[in-house]
Amino acid sequence: MGGQTRLISLQDPAAEVVDALRLRIGTQCLIYSPFLRSFITNDEGDFVRLLPLRRFFSSLAALKSRSIITSLATASLHHPCILAGNAGGAVMGNNPLRKLIHSKEKQWQQTWFSHEWINGENNNITPGPVAKFYDGFKAETASLAKGSSAQDKETGHVGMMTVYEEQTAITAIAWNPNASCSGWACAGMGSGLLRVEDLAHE
Repeated sequence: MGGQTRLISLQDPAAEVVDALRLRIGTQCLIYSPFLRSFITNDEGDFVRLLPLRRFFSSLAALKSRSIITSLATASLHHPCILAGNAGGAVMGNNPLRKLIHSKEKQWQQTWFSHEWINGENNNITPGPVAKFYDGFKAETASLAKGSSAQDKETGHVGMMTVYEEQTAITAIAWNPNASCSGWACAGMGSGLLRVEDLAHE
């Protein structure tokens, strides 16, 4: 877990080796997308990055989250879209193909839903835990530059660190592997709930 990601050819492991940019900590999510011909991973916190096979030594930011990325959807064989879940209970998605081809293009992303888990045992309002869902998010352009951005300053997210309930986090995401239902996605939460939805017909 030293933060080094390395690509090795099995034909010649001694000679054909390339390292990606080294991070301070290891990444917990790493998947391969045959459609994008890239590895998809999270960096030290709130970014999802692409590591293209033909230029593995340089990463390309694809998506930005407002909290630490906790899960990435398994890559689909039928479309290039990616989904990422975070500790704050939100699942974001986008299509990074345009960014992969033209690095100067704006990157659009949209929040599928946001989930919040509340422990109601210590109050008189609810008899037990409660899960809330928020829907109806608009697509937005995200600043993929490292550090504070103008977008974060406007929303007041600079210099903040939020600790979320463990049950709020998105722990697993997957696309349906069948071609006829490839737009269906499933997200699992720390609270034990599963959300399954057709994202292709929203």
